[in-house]
Amino acid sequence: MTSVFRSFCFSPLFVPVLYYLFLTQHVSGPRDDAQSSGFMMDRSPTSDDEMDPAMGDFDAQYAIEDEENEDDEEESVVESAERVRSRCLNAFSEKDAIMEPSVFAVLRHYFQSDGKPEEVVQRLSESYVGFAQATNVLVSWLGASGVGSDEIDVIVYGHLKELVRKHFDPRKADSIFIDSGATPTWLEKMIAHQTWRELFYELAEQYPECVLLNFAIKLISDAGYQSEITSGATASHQIDVFTRLLKTSIAKFLEGGESVIESHIAEFSKVVFYSQHTLLYTEAVLHAFASEPTPHKLPTLRRLIQELQLQDKSTGAMKIGMFMDESYRFPRVLAILLSILSRNSLTPGDIVVLHEIFSKPDPPPVEIIRIPRLFDLLVNGLFKPNTSVRPQFISKYAYLLAYMSSVQETWEEGGRVSIDSEEMQPTLAAISRAQILCQQSSHSPSDLLSELAEFYELLTYPSVSMGVLRWVQGIVADPNCFNLTTETTPVQLVILDEICSLHPLQRNRVLSLLISVFEVNYPDLEVLLQLRLKKIIMDRIVHVFSCGHIRPVLSFIQQCLTSKSTDLSLIRHFVVEVLQILKAPYSAELMNLFMPIVSDEDVTKPLEKMPEIANLLVQLKQAFT
Repeated sequence: MTSVFRSFCFSPLFVPVLYYLFLTQHVSGPRDDAQSSGFMMDRSPTSDDEMDPAMGDFDAQYAIEDEENEDDEEESVVESAERVRSRCLNAFSEKDAIMEPSVFAVLRHYFQSDGKPEEVVQRLSESYVGFAQATNVLVSWLGASGVGSDEIDVIVYGHLKELVRKHFDPRKADSIFIDSGATPTWLEKMIAHQTWRELFYELAEQYPECVLLNFAIKLISDAGYQSEITSGATASHQIDVFTRLLKTSIAKFLEGGESVIESHIAEFSKVVFYSQHTLLYTEAVLHAFASEPTPHKLPTLRRLIQELQLQDKSTGAMKIGMFMDESYRFPRVLAILLSILSRNSLTPGDIVVLHEIFSKPDPPPVEIIRIPRLFDLLVNGLFKPNTSVRPQFISKYAYLLAYMSSVQETWEEGGRVSIDSEEMQPTLAAISRAQILCQQSSHSPSDLLSELAEFYELLTYPSVSMGVLRWVQGIVADPNCFNLTTETTPVQLVILDEICSLHPLQRNRVLSLLISVFEVNYPDLEVLLQLRLKKIIMDRIVHVFSCGHIRPVLSFIQQCLTSKSTDLSLIRHFVVEVLQILKAPYSAELMNLFMPIVSDEDVTKPLEKMPEIANLLVQLKQAFT
């Protein structure tokens, strides 16, 4: 046996894990070879001080208890010395009995009952099988056959984790934990390693009422690993654990900004929406931060609140947010908004009343109607191709959209000091004009070419660009939209370039729209025309990349390469365009994301025939090394 594998078996990680497995496995009779192999330890106990006061199946099966538990034996039946010796000898006959953690306790009971040492030696030697040693030999064979140490660790730890999942008994674990009266040392050692922390997260989600697992989660949180907890079931049972997780997540969002919110909001939402209590608590904390006299990074906090509302399918977050924003002080507005959210649609009556209320000299706070879902409903009503909204209500839709998008209010000591509506009229005019141009061009988007200069000016307003995005989405949803296109690049796709350049926060929406179009097959188009269209869309994706939206774009290209669902010529086209954009020095993040793509020989080998591109590839690879 090599020293590597011996050190593995004697490591402080391996021993407590096996002991934990031993404590949590419920066995009604003698263990078979398959079960025993995962529970043996390649060590020999040296003293009673090493023993955990909690007992495993070995002595529990024979009702043999340590002297430290004598105070708990009020209901135990006093047995004769002969019977104690018999039960001890039966215990010594168990397979690998000498490897059991409680062997010293059983030996003590045996000798206190006048047991003979010769019988102990005989039983222990005859029952010795050596499952742990056999496991070490098997591991050494794996190493000798060329399996790497990391892969061996994955195999061994994976097997141990599978045994825990299979045999874990929460009631038995709680009984052992409560009887111990203190934090087990093996538990503290386990939470220091990510492999076993992940196992605790998984078990805690499966057994949310288990005292031992909840205590382990608290220890993990106290140790500073709360950012690893991604399950509401794991965090929500202890207010201090959930609070620490919430604090860490909010701080990460505030420091990381837009990119972190986009990449982690879905995961964060799963924790927040685990129950009504966690949702209410999170909303209360976020609104408390946002309402401070000098709130830190208020736009990011507001964005986070609204992203949670968008992620919520039951409208609970929106309703809580409305009450946090003091909408209850305006019952008429509150009733209309709740009605809109419950139906997820607008009626002429809703629009007329809201327009009337917010066009008065002293309207309610604008934050009341800054609800993402209401914003989407207004945008859809105005910009969805061939909208069904009647003409007499279009101006009221536009007014409400402009009002929520442009009006700013100043508050001091709980009272509104001023309403800044300077941008209101220009925004309203831009929305109205853009809506007319879009609806007139719904059947023939190329008609916009003559108005493109004016249209680009209108796109500088974020609310207009959001509306135009919705219009483009509706246009390209028609499978025949590219059949009669005569221009080199369809105007609706050119518009996306301008939106991406003007509004960083809308780049992810643009990319999502481009990906959805890229993945659609247009059966009425010839194969070459389809390939040409996808190349045009790939050019738009390159533009999104050039605007700084790097990680999502490269992740999509990597996905295309891995799935082998995309023509390699399109990926080569992307690589060529990006290489011509990039300039040294290259960031580490860019290199880590881009190098797997350019390292694929199927992609880059044909490019070596292009001297300029080949030279750029060499420079890039040299910078990476």
